[in-house]
Amino acid sequence: MDSAAALQAVNLAVILLCIVQRIPQVSKVIANGSTLGLDVLGLSLELWCFLTVCNYAASQRYPFLTYCEDLFLSAQGLVNLFFMFSQSQLDKTRIQIV
Repeated sequence: MDSAAALQAVNLAVILLCIVQRIPQVSKVIANGSTLGLDVLGLSLELWCFLTVCNYAASQRYPFLTYCEDLFLSAQGLVNLFFMFSQSQLDKTRIQIV
């Protein structure tokens, strides 16, 4: 296996692990119908960081595979934020940002 193929394999493994990393958290939120324990400020800052990296990499025309994992992590963060705000509307509770 040459070095380019090895680098490609490692890159794809990192992307796969980033996709799989949040599946338990997202599935637990969906199954329980509750986002209790998740912090809206933490999720928002994390999402902002991932999207900033994606925006910079895309604007600099980096290869897609170099920032693809951040795109997946930001999508999973958006799902968590969506459920957090939709559950707060259903429960008639307010999410407080301290």
